[in-house]
Amino acid sequence: MGNEKVTILMATYNGERYLPEQLESLQQQEYKNWKLIVADDGSSDRTLEILLEFQKKCSNSVEIIKNDPPTGLAKVNFMQLLVKADTPYIMFCDQDDIWEPYKVQCTLAYMERIETDINIPILVHSDLTVLEENGKAAHSFFEYQNLPTTTKLSSLIIQNSVTGCTVMINKILQERMLQAKEYNKIIMHDYWAALIAAIYGTVGFIEDHTMLYRQHANNSVGAKASLNPLYLVKRLMQGRRGYKDQMEESRRQVSYFLATYEKQYPIEEKKRKFLEDYALLGTRNKFYRIRFYIRNEVYKRGFIRILMQFIWG
Repeated sequence: MGNEKVTILMATYNGERYLPEQLESLQQQEYKNWKLIVADDGSSDRTLEILLEFQKKCSNSVEIIKNDPPTGLAKVNFMQLLVKADTPYIMFCDQDDIWEPYKVQCTLAYMERIETDINIPILVHSDLTVLEENGKAAHSFFEYQNLPTTTKLSSLIIQNSVTGCTVMINKILQERMLQAKEYNKIIMHDYWAALIAAIYGTVGFIEDHTMLYRQHANNSVGAKASLNPLYLVKRLMQGRRGYKDQMEESRRQVSYFLATYEKQYPIEEKKRKFLEDYALLGTRNKFYRIRFYIRNEVYKRGFIRILMQFIWG
C-alpha cells in the first residue's frame, strides 16, 4: 500500500503454537490501513515458516526480520524494531494473543481524539481479557492484577500499569523512545514509553477489552492474580533481597530517564524534584523512604504489595 497510518510491531520467538491465531486476528481487523513488521529472535521451531506463509497470503504489507545475532530479550527486540516504523502511529504486538477485530480502529480513534498537538507524546492503552491456558476467558486484566486504570506518575514510577500489547504511541513518542540507547537500564519498552508520556505528554486509557491476553507458562511477563495465594507465597519466598533489587531497578530506570532527557527536554520543577528524589531513595534510610512514599502518595496497588514496599522497599 505504501501510505499506511499504523505500523504493528511484533516480536517472535518459538511461537508456533499460538502464532497462527494471532496473525489471523490481525488479518481480521476492521481497520485495514496498517502494516506489520516482525522481528524473529532466533526461533528453532516453525515460527519463520508460519510468518512467511502469512506474508504471502496477507493483503497488507508484512516485513520479516531475522535478528542475527538474537537479542535474547523482548524489550531489546521491540526497541530495535521501533527504528523500522515510519508511520504516524505504532502498536506493539505479542505473538501469542488474539486481537479483537475492533482493536486497531478503537485505539486509533481514541488516539486521534486526544492528540491535539503532534509534538506532545501520547500513549493509548486498554484493558484486556485474560485467556487462561485451558481457553477460559473470564477476567479483566486490570481487575486480575489489581492495577489502577488511571496512570498517575506517583503510581507509575513504582509499578507499571501499561500493558505493551495494548499500546499505541504517536510519532513524537517513538522519537523520544529511540533516544534511549542503554537498554539494560530500561525495565521494559512499554514501561519506558509510559514514563515518557506521563512526564511529557498524555497517557490515555480505553476501558474496552481490545484483545485476549493468553496466560501460559512461557509468557515473558505474565498476568498474575494479585490475591492468588501461590503468587503471594512466591513473592514472599523471593524475600527481602529480591524485592529490594526490583526497587533498585526501578530507581535506576528513573535515574537513566533523567540523564537521557532532562537537559534536552526540561521537566517542570515539581516533577523533576520528585523524580530526582525517587532516583536517590536507595541512598536514604528506611524512615526517609517511608516519609517520601507517604508525602508523595507513591504506593503500589494492593495491601500485600504496599506492605512489602514499606518493609523492604
